[in-house]
Amino acid sequence: MARIKPQNIQPIRNIEEANDALREIGELKRITTDIENRLNDDIAALKANAAEEAAPHNTRCAALENGLLAFAEIKKDEIFDGKRSLKLDYGELGYRKSTELATAKGSTWKTVLGRLKELAFTEAIRTKEEPDKDVMSQWPDERLELVGVQRKEKDTFWFELDLVKLAQLP
Repeated sequence: MARIKPQNIQPIRNIEEANDALREIGELKRITTDIENRLNDDIAALKANAAEEAAPHNTRCAALENGLLAFAEIKKDEIFDGKRSLKLDYGELGYRKSTELATAKGSTWKTVLGRLKELAFTEAIRTKEEPDKDVMSQWPDERLELVGVQRKEKDTFWFELDLVKLAQLP
């Protein structure tokens, strides 16, 4: 289990009370885990029922959508002669012109990136620059000072439950 940083204060006066607090936390966590597990089971069952109930409707809807597509493709020249859409009582059918970039034959996006760099077309290259704190954490303090960073230490309290022992409690 992950370490936990407490947020509210419950006064603990001695080791026995601390031990009792850990036991009670374990019991409360077990109860809430059971509640969450029941909730997840209920949600999974509801999702399965909803998917089962919706399946025939989704199948029929997909068949109708495919039918509209086939109809529009077959009658494209007749229905859409000189226009891009057809307004009907319950909606609209149409075609939308769009363009997309694709690599030329024998080229990949990786080779395109290489050519962009080679030709210095940097405006077409996305870059996200940000300080790498993982790398900087390995630097000595003098080097951190050069770039305007300082190391701050803090001491934070944590606790960890012994789940094996807690599971053995009645």
